[in-house]
Amino acid sequence: MKIEKEISEVNGNIVKEGFICFFDILGYKNILENNTINKCAQIINNILLKLQEKVKSEFTDLSGKPKATRGFSSDDVKSLEEDRKSFFDNYLNIIMVSDSIVLFFDFTDSGIEIINHTWLALRYIATFQREAFIQGLPMRGCLDFGEYYYHNSLFAGQTIVNSYEKGNNLEFSGVVVTDDAYNRIKIISEQNDFYTKLLDCVIFRYLYPVKNGQDESGYIIKWYEECDFPENQDIRQFIYESFYWYNKNIDTATVTKINNTEKILRFFLLKCRTLSIRISTKKDGSATGKSPLME
Repeated sequence: MKIEKEISEVNGNIVKEGFICFFDILGYKNILENNTINKCAQIINNILLKLQEKVKSEFTDLSGKPKATRGFSSDDVKSLEEDRKSFFDNYLNIIMVSDSIVLFFDFTDSGIEIINHTWLALRYIATFQREAFIQGLPMRGCLDFGEYYYHNSLFAGQTIVNSYEKGNNLEFSGVVVTDDAYNRIKIISEQNDFYTKLLDCVIFRYLYPVKNGQDESGYIIKWYEECDFPENQDIRQFIYESFYWYNKNIDTATVTKINNTEKILRFFLLKCRTLSIRISTKKDGSATGKSPLME
């Protein structure tokens, strides 16, 4: 009976259900091998450890960031503002181990805030990927949904294994979404017509490259937008710099990842133009999004 009680307490308090995104930093071994220990410590302290705070800062004063909340009504933005702090404080956990970063989004008790929490999670993942890339740390990752164990920075669960294995198999820098995660996001988004349309602008179906020269059809998160970078920026140079920074080696395998990443970023730009949301505001202050491919 005592054992059953302990198991029940563990299941009730520690076994969670939610989204997990397992990131792998590409070229991290090169950073350690090709830089002094002081330089490595500087990269870890000044970039890696500060990355999550940098990403969080992107979510402060959402009303003053029209690009981040494009298509949302003033009431939607206010609701997001109210949920933002509690979401990051209570529903998000981050673990960094060597070249791996794991994001845990606990949806066990999301309740009526689940739509906002889903948007915040997707936006956080995209921003995390983008900021790391800009700082010279290109990553690949996978978002999955399911049960997992998390307690005092210890974690386990098939969802974590799925996210790790699928992400580790990618031959480009970016974030893919498992079918389970996408279907859960789709079900949640269908509670609101606008979020259903917004989902089509955040996650795309794409034939992406994986190891052994194969392609896999699945979902990818759009983390790069034209408005995020200076006008007329050389995309290929931008990608090369991220992969090369900190004396990382550019071998044949890395060039393949660079080429694949460029194709995907150009695909995002194409989608940004053809799926750009034209907002028409109703008298009641709500907003609707329209695009040529949504109508």
